[in-house]
Amino acid sequence: MTGGISMDRLSRLADTLRKVDDADARLLARLIEAFVHVIDDAPRTSKTGQSVVAAQAARPDPFRRWDTDPLLAAVVRRLRRRLGDDKCGAWIAKLSFVGETADVVTLAAPTNFVADYVNAQFGLTLLEAWQAEKPTVMRVKVCAAPPDPQ
Repeated sequence: MTGGISMDRLSRLADTLRKVDDADARLLARLIEAFVHVIDDAPRTSKTGQSVVAAQAARPDPFRRWDTDPLLAAVVRRLRRRLGDDKCGAWIAKLSFVGETADVVTLAAPTNFVADYVNAQFGLTLLEAWQAEKPTVMRVKVCAAPPDPQ
């Protein structure tokens, strides 16, 4: 946004005002949040003239996959509510179901980096989500998928 205030700055201002213990400041924070929602919902165009809303609609949904196991889909839905679309789309939606033996669920990540990050940052959360869907699961193992043979 040239010559104006950015969405990020409006959000930070609303957060700052929310911390002030004054009824007027809280009202102002709610008004700013309302403006943010109005601005977010308004169709915008980029420099090329393409509608930003249309460009977002053209992006594929990372949560719609034909190969998703039904139990993994239920776990992903649960994690979307808990972690949010951004984190879940960036990390959890990249996982695929490999198999289940006794009480261990094995998931594949596209790279070692993604596998390590998911294990480190979401390991316990992932296990809790699986246990909510299937209480017999005691461990969730995320490993890198083997490279495709060419």
